Amino acid sequence: MSHIPHKPVVREAAKSTKMRIVFDASAKAERTSPSLNDCLETGPPLQNLLWSVLARNPFKTVAFCGDLKRAFLQVRILEADRDALHFHWYVDDVISGTDTVDQGCRLKEVAISVFGEAGFKLHKWHSNVEKLEAEDVLKGEGQTYAKEQLGVKPNEAKLLGLPWNKREDTLAVSFKGDSARTTKREVLKSSASV
Repeated sequence: MSHIPHKPVVREAAKSTKMRIVFDASAKAERTSPSLNDCLETGPPLQNLLWSVLARNPFKTVAFCGDLKRAFLQVRILEADRDALHFHWYVDDVISGTDTVDQGCRLKEVAISVFGEAGFKLHKWHSNVEKLEAEDVLKGEGQTYAKEQLGVKPNEAKLLGLPWNKREDTLAVSFKGDSARTTKREVLKSSASV
């Protein structure tokens, strides 16, 4: 029996989960041996395309997102199924939008209730409307020296990894220009990161 190679990724700027586990199904035991990805039958993608999620949200007047607290790897798998599924992966963000603030409040309450029944807590609510934001987000919204040093701007949150200015309701893509050489590998790496 083998396991998917994995490593920790430490994010000092994260508010709650400082370390996450990242699995690498493209890793090979030896240069000539196949990876797990090489052995799997490729099928159609089952998850939503991130672009369609991001493009759909701006058409709503009220946008908001929440995060499942400590969601990763907390779903119990039946012992009989564990050999076939050594880990369970699922997305931990809730992103939605509505036409009115009242609809947004109701949808937020329903989401909290549904996830709560499954034992998950939704937190870190961000919105382009202050009424839908979490108390701790509103209290900590001031720009601290630490946030300034980490490049976090006032009234900004992450929406699927992209900087979201909540007050202006804009998304941004940032490119790092710190590479000493411009090579094909660096260009592909930068475009893949977007």
